[in-house]
This record gives sequence, structure tokens and C-alpha cells, in this order.
Amino acid sequence: MPLTKAKKIARVNELTEALNGTPAVVVTDFTGLTTAQLTRLRRSLKTLSARYMVAKKTLLQRALKALELDDSFLAAYQSQVGLAVGRGEEAELAKTVVGFRKEAEELQVLGGFIGGQWLDQAHVLALARLPSRVVLLGQLVGTIGAPLAAFVRALNENLLGLVRVLSAKARS
Repeated sequence: MPLTKAKKIARVNELTEALNGTPAVVVTDFTGLTTAQLTRLRRSLKTLSARYMVAKKTLLQRALKALELDDSFLAAYQSQVGLAVGRGEEAELAKTVVGFRKEAEELQVLGGFIGGQWLDQAHVLALARLPSRVVLLGQLVGTIGAPLAAFVRALNENLLGLVRVLSAKARS
């Protein structure tokens, strides 16, 4: 049954609201997925405070135009696309969607939006391979702290050497 004009307007408003200010969106083609697989994907996204929405191409184009976002990527697709919309960490959203492809090979990542910028499929897949933000921050702290720790060890060795010499001199 076709959507009435009022329902279409409501759906465009819902899409616009979901996309507005969202730091990350992963756009997918869900053709061939079963309802059970979509339900599992939605549940895995829910743990990230994200959600999965299905949108008709024309309604999504209107929502993207209302937000002044690029909609040119939609020209290559037929009717509907899936949107994984998250308010949390961008890389985690991409990891979850790309990781779900192991369970459901039919799911195709088409691209995504990060901070309002369109990313193609290759960039979203690269984003999914990044370590989490916590791991990256830990690596940064370790990198910054390594020279400092080496400097402290060097100073400590000089003092220990002096103590050893004085201790040997005191014994003799």
C-alpha cells in the first residue's frame, strides 16, 4: 500500500530529525537479508545507542537536501537503503555494521556520513579497521610517555651507579 502524502512528510521529518546533528551514519544495502538478520543487526546497534532505519530513496533525498548534505550517491541505487544512525563513536558504529557482514554477507556497505561529509565504501571500511578511541588514546599516552620514562630510567641509573661506587668504597 502506497504511503499517503502526510505519511511521507512525517517520514521525511523523522529522517531529517534522525540525521540532524548525528556524528555518524553508515548507509547500507540490505537486499537479501531476512527479518531475523535485520533484527539481530538492530539489537547489536542498540548496544551502541544507535539504530537501523530503512528509507525510501526519494524520501531520504528530501531529508538530505533539507540538511544540505550530499545526496548524489543515491543515484546509483534503486529503491531503499538502510541507515545505521549513531550518536556515539563513529568507528564503533562502522565496526559493528562491517562486523555484521560476517554473519550476513548480503549486507553491503555503500558509504556513510561522518560529520556531514560523505565517505565512500572504502573509507567506511578503513574506519571500521581502526582501533577504538580508548585504545588510540592509550597508544598516544604510551607514545608520549615512552621518552619521559627512558629519561627517568637514565637518571635513575646514574644515581644507582653512584650509590654502588660509594657502597663498594665503604666496604673496602
